[in-house]
Amino acid sequence: MSLTFSTLNHNYKLSFSKNELYQILTCYSLGVSRGYWKDYSINYNKNEASFSIYKHSSAFPLYSIIKYKKRKSHEYYFKIKESRQNNKPIYKFNDVISFLNRKNIKVIK
Repeated sequence: MSLTFSTLNHNYKLSFSKNELYQILTCYSLGVSRGYWKDYSINYNKNEASFSIYKHSSAFPLYSIIKYKKRKSHEYYFKIKESRQNNKPIYKFNDVISFLNRKNIKVIK
């Protein structure tokens, strides 16, 4: 199953790989089962793909995972945007998963 879309003029939309999407959805489902997150959205365009996580059905996501490709580069990079704050550049996908897993831990006193 490929998540990349194409058109007649060979323009493509950047997308998450099957493995990346699986890992993100695994972390997301853990957050949902613990009651931290409620909804998500996935957006694709030519320059970036984003997976947004919502705490409530609000207009702004709690977290957005953004996959992008620098021009004339064949490497993909990631950013995490928290609420309305600036993007935090994270270059490795494993660091993105670590970030999501840390957000799912709740300390009980």
